Amino acid sequence: MVARFDAFVATPGFACDTSANAPLLISNGTIADRGVSSARREAVQLTALETRWKQAILAQMRPGQSYSASLPTREQIDQHAAAHALTVPMSVAWLIAVGANLLEEEVVANLIGRQLRCIDRELATPRWNSVGRETLIEMRADYSAQSA
Repeated sequence: MVARFDAFVATPGFACDTSANAPLLISNGTIADRGVSSARREAVQLTALETRWKQAILAQMRPGQSYSASLPTREQIDQHAAAHALTVPMSVAWLIAVGANLLEEEVVANLIGRQLRCIDRELATPRWNSVGRETLIEMRADYSAQSA
């Protein structure tokens, strides 16, 4: 076990300080470092929000829901899982987050505008083949419809 620990802390880029001067991270079974403790609390809060967002998206995948036409069905996901990914504009997920009171409409409008500018920048470059360009054009149409 000690050899595995030594190998772990020696991994380039990990920047593990195991010297006598290293800050105390855990004391009596609790996180002692305020920065680590704060980051952990924040991560737990973000995980809870993300779970609510995932649940809201899944609920919208049911037929007859507001965004069900914009989202793949469970069958489509299963059918394509082994071969390739399905694309869905993030704007749909953002609007679902608005409906779940996780984002404000102004934030989504800003995100959609930024996404449109990014797509326009990419379309202005010559690096895309016809399939890639077509995907970007379709994405642009989806985002434009959401911003109207």
